[in-house]
Amino acid sequence: MIFGRGGGGGVINRVTKQAGFASLGELTFQGGSFGNKRILGDFDRALSNRVAFRINGMYENSGSFRRSSRS
Repeated sequence: MIFGRGGGGGVINRVTKQAGFASLGELTFQGGSFGNKRILGDFDRALSNRVAFRINGMYENSGSFRRSSRS
Protein backbone atom coordinates (compact mmCIF):
# COMPACT_ATOMS: atom_id res chain seq x y z
CA MET A 1 0.00 0.00 0.00
CA ILE A 2 1.29 3.41 -0.91
CA PHE A 3 -0.19 5.33 2.03
CA GLY A 4 0.12 2.77 4.82
CA ARG A 5 -2.98 1.71 6.68
CA GLY A 6 -5.02 4.75 5.71
CA GLY A 7 -5.31 8.43 6.34
CA GLY A 8 -7.75 9.54 9.01
CA GLY A 9 -8.45 12.90 7.38
CA GLY A 10 -7.93 11.85 3.78
CA VAL A 11 -5.00 11.57 1.44
CA ILE A 12 -3.69 14.11 -1.08
CA ASN A 13 -2.62 12.71 -4.45
CA ARG A 14 0.72 14.35 -5.23
CA VAL A 15 1.14 12.92 -8.72
CA THR A 16 1.88 15.85 -11.01
CA LYS A 17 0.73 16.41 -14.56
CA GLN A 18 2.88 18.49 -16.85
CA ALA A 19 1.75 20.78 -19.62
CA GLY A 20 2.54 19.57 -23.10
CA PHE A 21 2.54 21.21 -26.50
CA ALA A 22 -0.15 18.99 -28.04
CA SER A 23 -3.68 20.29 -27.55
CA LEU A 24 -5.65 18.13 -25.14
CA GLY A 25 -9.21 18.46 -23.94
CA GLU A 26 -11.08 15.89 -21.89
CA LEU A 27 -14.42 16.22 -20.11
CA THR A 28 -15.86 13.28 -18.18
CA PHE A 29 -19.35 13.01 -16.70
CA GLN A 30 -20.31 10.34 -14.19
CA GLY A 31 -23.58 9.57 -12.41
CA GLY A 32 -24.94 6.79 -10.29
CA SER A 33 -27.14 5.72 -7.42
CA PHE A 34 -28.05 7.96 -4.48
CA GLY A 35 -27.64 11.18 -6.44
CA ASN A 36 -23.99 10.58 -7.35
CA LYS A 37 -22.73 13.26 -9.77
CA ARG A 38 -19.14 13.92 -10.85
CA ILE A 39 -17.63 16.10 -13.58
CA LEU A 40 -13.92 15.98 -14.44
CA GLY A 41 -12.05 18.28 -16.82
CA ASP A 42 -8.47 18.24 -18.11
CA PHE A 43 -7.30 20.83 -20.66
CA ASP A 44 -3.83 21.41 -22.10
CA ARG A 45 -2.87 24.17 -24.56
CA ALA A 46 0.31 25.56 -26.07
CA LEU A 47 0.51 29.36 -25.86
CA SER A 48 3.67 29.54 -27.97
CA ASN A 49 6.41 27.13 -29.01
CA ARG A 50 8.06 27.64 -25.57
CA VAL A 51 5.09 28.12 -23.19
CA ALA A 52 2.18 25.77 -22.45
CA PHE A 53 -0.38 25.48 -19.67
CA ARG A 54 -2.54 22.71 -18.22
CA ILE A 55 -5.55 22.95 -15.95
CA ASN A 56 -7.64 20.18 -14.48
CA GLY A 57 -10.43 20.08 -11.94
CA MET A 58 -13.25 18.05 -10.48
CA TYR A 59 -16.71 18.68 -9.03
CA GLU A 60 -18.51 15.98 -7.04
CA ASN A 61 -21.87 15.91 -5.28
CA SER A 62 -23.11 12.62 -3.86
CA GLY A 63 -25.92 11.57 -1.61
CA SER A 64 -25.87 8.67 0.80
CA PHE A 65 -27.61 5.34 1.14
CA ARG A 66 -28.54 6.38 4.69
CA ARG A 67 -31.83 8.12 5.32
CA SER A 68 -31.96 11.40 7.15
CA SER A 69 -34.15 11.18 10.27
CA ARG A 70 -35.57 14.70 10.44
CA SER A 71 -38.62 15.34 12.58
